[in-house]
Amino acid sequence: MIKNLNMNFNSNNTYIYLPSKKNFKVALAIDNITLSRNSFKLYNPFSVKAKFLKFLFKNLSIYCNGLIIFFFAEKVNSNSDFIIYLEEKIGQKLNVSIYFSTVKDKVVLQLQSKDSIIIGYLKIAANNIGNEHLNNEINAATFLGSKGLIASNYLIFHGAYKGMTYCLLKDLKGEIGFVPDGNINAIIRSLNTPVSYTLLAHPRILDIEKKLELSGFKDLVILLNKSIGNINKSFKVVYEHGDFVDWNILKLEDSSYSFFDFEYFEKNGLEYMDLFKLNYQRATLLKKKSHIELIDYMQSKIPLELFRVLFIIYLLKEITIKYSENLNFDNEKELLNLLN
Repeated sequence: MIKNLNMNFNSNNTYIYLPSKKNFKVALAIDNITLSRNSFKLYNPFSVKAKFLKFLFKNLSIYCNGLIIFFFAEKVNSNSDFIIYLEEKIGQKLNVSIYFSTVKDKVVLQLQSKDSIIIGYLKIAANNIGNEHLNNEINAATFLGSKGLIASNYLIFHGAYKGMTYCLLKDLKGEIGFVPDGNINAIIRSLNTPVSYTLLAHPRILDIEKKLELSGFKDLVILLNKSIGNINKSFKVVYEHGDFVDWNILKLEDSSYSFFDFEYFEKNGLEYMDLFKLNYQRATLLKKKSHIELIDYMQSKIPLELFRVLFIIYLLKEITIKYSENLNFDNEKELLNLLN
């Protein structure tokens, strides 16, 4: 039984667990070839080992479905209460694959019809942090849809179940993978607004400063003000995605790009923060860079005159987020020391 807090999310399906049954990140429904092919769309790893496992088991499930079910899969014979609730709300029987968030704030369910057609992706919070993230995503999807920056029907419906926020999101047809820098810049430009402020007056800077003060980081407030105090250049207000990484960007069937996963969205964001997020995640998670090597990599990818100042702002922003989520931010503090 797959559990999260006091809930579980199984449907009456045959599951395979990846990357391993003992320590799995996803449980994929593979009762038949079409269902299996769709289920693997839920799992988009970027590490070489995980990508190989996905490739191996995806092809086994498509071309040797009976064998993989016999040797590796596990049958669940009944729906959980939450799946019964969803079936009543949607009005049809469901096949469900399950993805557990790395930071354990939510669970993502891929919902397929009994005809193995993807209905959408449902996110449900696992704790209070997850509730905050999903409520922010719901507001962001509504706002961005009204601006024409994402599909207006991206958010299908939302609600709460046993105090946990959930939202059902449209299945966007496309592929996830590394995005070329030229396309990245075009996507980021689409999120610009015509409004600009100096850093001292920028609403995103004021927000970061307030959060640092409330968290008791007086030394970091001093560092922020010291870093931006003599800069008169204006910076745009942007719709800051907040988690702008390759695995949250989709190349659509018409070769255009879209983005999703708006849990960290900021309506009054600061330009360049999404670009720093993308390259920081690439450097730390995928390239395993740290310390001076990481700073050099970041500067090679973002060769701005005020690189150091903007990188400090980015790191302070990340510290406020990680502090609020009880996550370790030693790496960010060490980088701040190196930048000073």
